[in-house]
Order: sequence, then structure tokens, then C-alpha cells
Amino acid sequence: MIETISASAVILAVGVLVLWWARECRRGTLPRNWIFGYRTKLTLSDDQAWVVVNRASAPFIAIAGFGLIVAAIVGIIAALVGASAVASALIGSSIVWLLGWVLIGIIPAARAARKYQETSRTA
Repeated sequence: MIETISASAVILAVGVLVLWWARECRRGTLPRNWIFGYRTKLTLSDDQAWVVVNRASAPFIAIAGFGLIVAAIVGIIAALVGASAVASALIGSSIVWLLGWVLIGIIPAARAARKYQETSRTA
């Protein structure tokens, strides 16, 4: 039981971190870095492109973070009431949830990058 609760606590912490990432992307205050954000040649060489592209992905990253937090809380409750199998399934599925939504966020990010490149060429 303690292992499942500990794993759920880690998922909860990751969920909070992912929500921070989404908030910083939405605000346009996520600094260029090599850990968080969509890194391409364009976004790593242009501050405005970094903001535009990462802002486009923010809603999907937020969905990922909220999902992790919900899964972690339900996982902790499940472990406490003796449903460790449910908690373990939630831990595994929350990782898939995170990866899925972050990858889905690539679609609007790529569209924003294309649009940014088109408008910066014509300007």
C-alpha cells in the first residue's frame, strides 16, 4: 500500500509541475530552455516564436496536468481503501494520459509555428 501511495504522490507532484508548465506557457513567461516547451530551430532562435508556439500548446498541457492530479488523488484514495489494483492502474494510465495530451499539443504548436513563419516572412 505504501508503494502505491508513494507512486501516486509522485504523480501528484508531476501533475502540479505540468500545471506550472501550462500556466507559464499560457502567460508567455516560460523561458527558453532544454526541458520544458516545444523546442525547434525556430523556437530556440526567436523569443516571440517561443512564446507563440508554446502558448498554443498550453491548453493541452493543462489537460494533462489536471488529469494527473485527479488520477493521483483517486489513486491515493483507492490505495487507502485497499483497492491497490485500481490505484496501480491509475498510475500507469496517468502516464499514458500525460504523454497523449502533450503529444496532442504538438498539433496546435506546429500550426502556430507555421502561421508565425508565414506572417514573419510577409511582414
